[in-house]
Amino acid sequence: MRAHAVIAGFIAIAASMAPITCVAAGADSGNAPAIVMGVRIDALLAEMGTDAGQRMRTGLAALRRNDLAAAEREFRAAAQSAPDSAAPLLALADIAVRRGDHGEALLRIQQAVKLAPRASTVYAAEARLRTSKKDYLGAIESLDKALALEPGSAKLHVDKGEIYAMGLRDSAAAQAEYRAALAVDPGSAPAHFALGVSLEQEKRYAEAQAELARATELAPDDTAAWVALGAARAGAGDRANALAAYDTALKLAPTLWTAHAGRADVLDGEGRIDDAIASYEQALKTTPQKARVLTQIGSLQQRAQRSADAERSYRAALAIEPRNVIAANNLAFLLADARRDLDEALRLANVVIQGVPPSADYAWDTLAWVQRARGQLAEAARILEPIAARTRSPAHIYHLGVVYADMGRKQDALAMFDKALRIDPGYAPAADARRKLAPAS
Repeated sequence: MRAHAVIAGFIAIAASMAPITCVAAGADSGNAPAIVMGVRIDALLAEMGTDAGQRMRTGLAALRRNDLAAAEREFRAAAQSAPDSAAPLLALADIAVRRGDHGEALLRIQQAVKLAPRASTVYAAEARLRTSKKDYLGAIESLDKALALEPGSAKLHVDKGEIYAMGLRDSAAAQAEYRAALAVDPGSAPAHFALGVSLEQEKRYAEAQAELARATELAPDDTAAWVALGAARAGAGDRANALAAYDTALKLAPTLWTAHAGRADVLDGEGRIDDAIASYEQALKTTPQKARVLTQIGSLQQRAQRSADAERSYRAALAIEPRNVIAANNLAFLLADARRDLDEALRLANVVIQGVPPSADYAWDTLAWVQRARGQLAEAARILEPIAARTRSPAHIYHLGVVYADMGRKQDALAMFDKALRIDPGYAPAADARRKLAPAS
C-alpha cells in the first residue's frame, strides 16, 4: 500500500461541501475567516452595513458549531438587512447543501450571481456546488468566469487544477493549471504541493521532490506536504530521507495515519517487517481506511510466517468490508496452505473471482490453490495451465509445478520448476521443490 498524499482541497471539500476552515474549534471571534461554500467571503462582508455584517459574523460562528438553525436565522436576518448583498445568499446555499437540498443551494447561488456578477467569489462557490454534483465541465466554466474577474488568483488556478486532476483525470491539464498558479504567485505553497503530488503520481520523482520540498519550505507546518514529500522520496528509493519526512509530519501531528502508513511502507521496503507492522498498527488507531490497513498488516504478518496473527487481521478486515478482495484472497490462500476450513476458503476465493477483472491472475491462482487443497487436482491444473503459459510470475508457474507433482507428473512438474527458475533464478520455492523431486539431477 502506497501512502499517497491526497490534495485536501477543492474536490474533497466540494464532495462533502464542508467549508474550509483553519479556525480552532470554538473560535467565534470576528477574526475568524468568513467561509461558506468552501470560499472566503470577507470581501463581500466588508461591503455590508454594520448590522448585517454582525448578523453574518454571528451566523458564521453558529455554522462553525454546526448549529444550522441558528446560522440560518442569522443569515436570513442579514439578507433582509442587506438585500443587495450576495454574502447571505452564499451562506444560505451552504446550509442548503449541508441539508442535502442542492436545488435550494443552486437557487441561492444564482441569486448571488445576479447581485454580484463582478465578484469572483460567487462563481467560485458555484464551481464548488457543480463539483459536488460531479458536473466537472460546468465547474471549470464557473472557475473560468471567476478567473476572468480575478486573473491574478493562484488559488482559483489550483482549484481548477484539482478538478482536472481528480474529477476529469487529466493530469496534463491539471499541471498546466498549477504552473499557471505559480506564474502569478511563485510563493503559492498549495500550487507547489498540488503540482508535486501530480508529478509523484506519474513517478516523476525528481521533479516531484523539488516541488514538494518548496511546499514544505513555504508551509513548514503543513503535514500533507511532508507526507507527500515522503512518498516522493520513497518512490525515488531515498528511504532514509523519506523516513525523515514522515517523522517530521508525525512531530507536527503524532496521530497522522497517512504518515504512519507511509513510514510503514518504507520500513517494509527495508525488510524491517516488525517495525512496519508497528507503524501500521499506529495508523490503524486513526485511519478511516481500517480494512485496508488491517489487510496490509495481515500481509506483513503472513510474510513473517505469523499465520495466526495474519488470519486474525484478515478476518477483522473482512468484518468491516466483507468484499475486500485482497483480504479475502489472502485468507483463502492461507487456509488452503494450511488445508483447513476449505469450504470457507472456496467461498472466499469465489468472492475474489467475482470482484476482480477476468485478467486478475492472482485470483485464479488462489482458486487453483484452494482446489488443490480440496483434492481437485485436475481442476487446479486446468485453471493454472493457461496462466503459466502467459505469466512472468514464477509463483504461478511454481504452483502449477506443485499440482503436477501431486498428480505424479514428475517431468511436467520439473519443467514448471525450471521455467520458474529461468524467470527468477533466485526463486527459492521452485529451487527447493526441484531439489526434493529430483535430488540427483
